Formats: sequence, structure tokens, C-alpha cells
Amino acid sequence: MRKRWSFWQKGCFWGIHLLVFLLTLTAFSSAGASISISVNPNSLPANEKGTALISIADLASSGNRVWVDIFIDANNNGVIDAGESEVESFAVTDGTGSPQIAGVMNTNVNGDEDGDANSSITTTLKCYDVPFDAGQFIIQATDIEDSSTATATFTCTQNTSLPQSISGTITCNGSPVAGAFVWIEASSECDVAGAVTNSSGDYQIYLENPGTYCIAVSAQGYVSKGNDGDSYLCCIIVDGHETGINPKLFSGTHHITGTLRDRDTGLGIGGVWIEAKMENGIKYCSETITNHNGNFDIMVIDGVWELKAQGGLETKGYVKIDNADDDIIVSGSDVHGKDACFPPVTALIIGTVKDENGGPVVAEIEGKTKIDGIQYKPDALIDPEGNYVLGVIAGHWGVKAELECELYLRQPPEQYIDIAENEVKTLNFICTQAGAVSGNVKDSNNQPIEGLWVYVFSEACGGEWLGGDHTDCNGDYIIGWLPAGNVYVQTCAECCGLDYISEWYDDKTHCSDADAVYIIVSEITENVDFQLSKLCEGDFDHDGDVDGLDLAVFAAHFGRTDCANPPPCEGDFDDDDDVDGSDLAVFAADFGRTDCPR
Repeated sequence: MRKRWSFWQKGCFWGIHLLVFLLTLTAFSSAGASISISVNPNSLPANEKGTALISIADLASSGNRVWVDIFIDANNNGVIDAGESEVESFAVTDGTGSPQIAGVMNTNVNGDEDGDANSSITTTLKCYDVPFDAGQFIIQATDIEDSSTATATFTCTQNTSLPQSISGTITCNGSPVAGAFVWIEASSECDVAGAVTNSSGDYQIYLENPGTYCIAVSAQGYVSKGNDGDSYLCCIIVDGHETGINPKLFSGTHHITGTLRDRDTGLGIGGVWIEAKMENGIKYCSETITNHNGNFDIMVIDGVWELKAQGGLETKGYVKIDNADDDIIVSGSDVHGKDACFPPVTALIIGTVKDENGGPVVAEIEGKTKIDGIQYKPDALIDPEGNYVLGVIAGHWGVKAELECELYLRQPPEQYIDIAENEVKTLNFICTQAGAVSGNVKDSNNQPIEGLWVYVFSEACGGEWLGGDHTDCNGDYIIGWLPAGNVYVQTCAECCGLDYISEWYDDKTHCSDADAVYIIVSEITENVDFQLSKLCEGDFDHDGDVDGLDLAVFAAHFGRTDCANPPPCEGDFDDDDDVDGSDLAVFAADFGRTDCPR
């Protein structure tokens, strides 16, 4: 779903994986400086939630503020080289813990966990947004008083013994792109793995299971092009080690610049990911991260762009805004002054997301409210025990737990709550057991139909919508989160502009005739398949067939070349403003059909 962002003042088709994780280390300090850094543990699997402890010592003075920055180490030399991108940034003050409201800590925000101003800082990186991007990184601590720095290398690991992998090289205009993010989606649109390219632009991502996958790529300073064959490749069939999968990035020609600020103080907000999107039949995306002063500079091309603060506001103690505003028109020159202000968190909603047995559930918490015409939409991740802390402001909030790749659990209902400033309230979510349905959709020639929506309803006619998925390049779909019992499955070709006759299962065009599909919890009901016929384009009188009456209509319009003007042409099937031989071929293919929808 496309969104527009109103907080951008006049004055990647893909989500970004924030690399808030840690591991490793050999530490280095700048010349003449005493600051030091260590990180524990020294490794962390890319596909598991966990935490890592950063210890910073020997500050120039007690009570000092320190910036912690994480960089991609594409050439694995342990040094932050020119061009190696920053992926995470936050500040911590010696002796100052994470902020509290009514005695409850906002654990999204890093603080000094020993609580003492003693020239040392201990803080935890929370690695909850799996999968992370495998590769080597450098963490740098900078003492703001004397600008002294210390660094440590760390590695986010993947299991290289897995029997499947995808590998290739990322380029832009034929040159390799180091430090690009590459991630893999399963056909269910779940991210399953990711990696960072090395100094030669190469990557290899290991996978547990064979199957059909998609791959996407992005990198700071470049533009991603979202159509299949460029920065996004789909229908990659993996059965072993698949090589030569080479998505491309594109050069930007102009800059959009601005600053993110605290709404109350005007101070800049560093370490926030900014994403720019454009869609003109092709989806384009670009990304960057704000510097310590909150400034950003993002590369784009000519066109109409939308900007979004994609991630990191919650970890800095701010509430995300999600509203509509004027599009940013880039035409032949840079665009400056696209600033945004965000309110600090003044209340907390806390709770758990668990299954019926008390086990933690992989989900993201999303809040939503509108105040004085401004839409606020903060989010929060869930820790390994199923706990969350959502930072908000005073208001009436809707809160939901968005399940991530959980086929056998039901999405819990959205909850609503009123909260005042400096207040903490609790909302817990229970996810009940569920089942799933899967199948395949082909045309009358037994060819798979890609990109067609399949929906599930509680009743065939007027029932509750329970879920949906669009078919992949093999025509396959899978829909989870479904309650046990009878459900009804429908294809919807018109929902995505495809010229097929939509059907209910099993081979029924009307909901009243649909057959039920029985769902069992913790199982997939398979082989709920469809074979769809093309729409009857020649059934002009909509009587369910293409016969002599329709032929008379087509003959009356055949040879017209003025279809761009009224009266409209019957039979200009290819919309080229005439009714000619190509249209006759379409009509002839339909002539005699008696299965046309009325």
C-alpha cells in the first residue's frame, strides 16, 4: 500500500533492516586518546534474536556523551574506509540510563546501564529484527568532549553449511557496489536471509530449504529500481547453490536534503533511516541515514518523490508521524529544506504478545492515532520473551500486533486505549492457533498465472475477509492465520487488472455455489487449485456467450480508425484507437464461447 508523508515541510518498496546488533572484537583507539570499547558476545547468528553488550571505558571526563556508530566493513580490514556506509547511530551519556515514564523504562532507547557517572558506559544492543544482514561491521565510539575514538570489528554470521544458497555480484553501470544490502524473500513474502556485499560487490546468502525466492538490493547513494530484472529479481528457483544472480543499482542525479528535529527543542535527530519512493509505473527507492545533527542527503532522479522516516525514531525516543503532504518534485536540480519535526515520547504502552501456551510470538507492534489532523504511527519490536514497549503521546490509540511469517497463529484483534501524558498502560495480545491453505492458479492452457490475488472469507457471500495472498511466478499461493473450520476461497482477477474470470473454489463463478475448504490448526490444507478462463472480450451484449449478435456489433465497428473520439468503438481490444485485424483475432478466439460471466 502506498503512503504519503505530510510532515515533510516546504521550508524500498522494500523495508530497511536496521542493523542493531553487535558482536566481536579487536578494539582500536585514536592516537593520543584513552577511550576504549569492547563488545560481547563476539558473534551473533543473523537469523536469531539476541543481545550484545557494549562496554565503553576511559572517557575524558565523567558524565560525557558518546556517539556510537556502526559501519559496514566491506573489505574486512577492520578500518572505516572512505565510502563505507554507516548503518546505525545513537548517543549515550555516562551515568544516564534509558528514559523512564512513571517508573517504567523505555527500553527502546539506549542508556548507560550502570547508572553511574564514572567515565565508562555499558549499554545493550537489542537484536530483535531478524533476519539481519550477514557480514563484517565496525562499531565506533566517539567521546564528544575530545573527539577521541575507539573501534571494534564484529561479524554477523550465517550458516555456510546449509545445502542451498544464492550468490552473485551487485553492480551500478557495470562497476561493483560494495556494502549493498541484499535480502531474500520466500514466495510468502517473508524475508528469510540477507547479507552485505564485499568490496568486489559479491554476496552469497545461504538458505535452509529449496524453493522459489525473490531477491532485492539497496545501498546508500544509489537508486533501486523495483521492476523485475533490475534491483528486484523474482522467480529464482533454488535447488542447491544458485550462482550468477546479479541485481543492479542505479546512479542518482540529484539530491533531496533536509533535517529531522525534535519538535520541542529543535535539536537534530541523528541515526534515523530516510527512505525516498517514487512510482510511475516502475517503483524506485533510495535511502540514507541522518548524521549526528539530524541532516540527511538522499540521492534521487527526476520525478515525483515521497519521503519517509523509515526506522530509528523509536530507538531515539520519538513518535513517528504518518500523514499526507505535497509530493516532492525533482526536475533538473536538487531540492533542499525538506525538514521534519517529531514529538518526543511522553507515555508508554507496554505488554506482551504470546500464543495460547505462553510462548513468545514474532510480531511488530503498531500504534495509530490522529490528533489535530496529524496521523501518528509509532512501532516497536518484541524481545525474545514476547515483551514490548511502545512509545506514544497522550491520545486515543489503536494498537495491533502484526504477525511476521506466522502461518499457524491468528492475527489478534486490534485494541484501543486512552492514555494521558506521563502515563503507562498495559495491552497484552494472545494469538490463537490457526491453519493455512495453499494451492495453484493456472489458465486454460495450464500456464501459471502470476500476480493474481486469492482471498479467504468466513462465508462465501458477505463473509468476513480472513486473509489473502497473490500468486508467485509459479502460480502458487499460501494463506495463513486462518481459523479452524470451513472457509471459502476466491480468486480475484479484477483486483489486479488481469483479464480472467474470477472463481470461487471449486470451479464456481457465483458465491452461492462455492464449495467450502476445511482448515485444521497447525496444518496446511493443500491443493486448493484454480484453472481460470480468459474474459470474453467479445460478449458485447453481456448475455453469457459470444454469438452472431456480438459478431454483428463487431462488424459494424470493424475498420474504424477514430476510436479516440466519441462514439466509443466496440472491438478496440488493444486500445490502439482502431478496430483492425489484431482485434479481429481476439474476437475470433472468443467466438462461440458460452462460459462468459454475465
